[in-house]
Amino acid sequence: MSSAGPAERKHPLLVAGVPAALFLCMFVLPAQAAESDKAVARAHYETGTRLYDVREYGDALKEYKAAYVAKPDPAFLFNIGQCYRSVSATVRWARTKRP
Repeated sequence: MSSAGPAERKHPLLVAGVPAALFLCMFVLPAQAAESDKAVARAHYETGTRLYDVREYGDALKEYKAAYVAKPDPAFLFNIGQCYRSVSATVRWARTKRP
């Protein structure tokens, strides 16, 4: 029998639980957050694309920006640039059509 007193014994769940909790916080939770961000970005991207297709460039721009904030993928920057280009072209066209 061990002569160690109650203060010297370590609870087995505490010993195993601390590394498990650290693993969970370091690897599993960030991966889940990344998947959530990816889903949010995809939803904004799809909405932005539908808006762009119907020539709602200002609203599409907002959606593409929200997608980029959720997941900073450089492809969204291209879409943002296309919206700015299209808005600029629309403004130039409108200016030439004024009486």
